[in-house]
Amino acid sequence: MKKMLFSIPLLLSVFLISCGNAETITVTTKSGAPGKKIVLEIVPGPEWTHLLIGLRGAGIMTPPQFVIWAEDRDGNLLDTLYVTAKYAFQNWMGADLRPSTVPYWGFKMAGAGAAKPYAPSKDKPLDTITSASPQAGFVLYSIVPETQNGIMIKAEINVSLDFNEYYRNGLPPNDVYYSGADGDGGQPALVYHALVLPIDGTNWVPLVLAGHSSPSGADGGLYTNLAGLTTALEMVKSIKVRYAE
Repeated sequence: MKKMLFSIPLLLSVFLISCGNAETITVTTKSGAPGKKIVLEIVPGPEWTHLLIGLRGAGIMTPPQFVIWAEDRDGNLLDTLYVTAKYAFQNWMGADLRPSTVPYWGFKMAGAGAAKPYAPSKDKPLDTITSASPQAGFVLYSIVPETQNGIMIKAEINVSLDFNEYYRNGLPPNDVYYSGADGDGGQPALVYHALVLPIDGTNWVPLVLAGHSSPSGADGGLYTNLAGLTTALEMVKSIKVRYAE
């Protein structure tokens, strides 16, 4: 059962903080919503960005696409807190839709029995809870529903086209490592989670790696077998969350 999904006006603010040659993005969403204030921080790992080879050999460093959301302890989606802009607007280079981007969250959004994951569209983007993908650090200030039994905070993170010797381009659809057709895909999105309890107060709680989502976006499963994953495991150095008050 889905509740509170984009049912109230949302405000978004973005601040860029100088950090050497990169920038840490600080984002605020859900301003004015009822609930508990939280802070989530992502520290990138060495594979946070991925080198794409463009025209005439020019290199383009692409940051990951990710979504952050809240669930109850039974796994029911309560609210989506943040989505990176490229996914929120479906602004893909050479593709209209990439179902393998964040399918674990997408199928939760789509609801029970869905044949494909939910995705925003260019006509109906998620433009109130988004910002450009951060090239370096990321801090989110948001609000989650207040519960007595704690709340699950989840993040699904994916760098597109990060193929390796297992998740290769051009595999047949029946291959266990198949991640999409026509050059889409790569290693699957990773899912991190943490249970935040009222007793935690304002202490930081680390999000731990729970598994990966469907490589091709064909289903909403969470797969705990990490065989075949290489650079994807180094996208993130750490993720942590706490109540802000």
